[in-house]
Amino acid sequence: MKRLVFAIFAVAVVALPVCAQSVTTVADVPFGFVAGNAMMPAGQYKIDAAAGSSTVSLAGSGQSNHVLVSNPDDARSSSDKPELIFHRYGDQYFLSAIRTPFRSREFPMSSMEVEAQKTASAKRASEMIVLAMR
Repeated sequence: MKRLVFAIFAVAVVALPVCAQSVTTVADVPFGFVAGNAMMPAGQYKIDAAAGSSTVSLAGSGQSNHVLVSNPDDARSSSDKPELIFHRYGDQYFLSAIRTPFRSREFPMSSMEVEAQKTASAKRASEMIVLAMR
């Protein structure tokens, strides 16, 4: 009996990290946006962020995957509910972060976003947009 209990415990301990390795969510983005240096159209996206990796995969319907490299995981800025964070400058949207209950993946600013930010700073027209994921 002790062996059975130990075996179940061992399987649970080994399986727990495997379950926590990847966070996959879906988001409906109602506007086109820039992710890294790629233009992404409005639509539904499947987002896969593997734990222990700095890559995040965005898969839109009818499109090939786009892979982004994020800054290191930050557990301190995680969110209770999964969400996408965008920076908006005028009519341009830039994916800034993906937050889940476990981690926050922040993306470095692309050269396109830096330029948009400079233009917006002169006009004082920028904002942060938060979209819930499921």
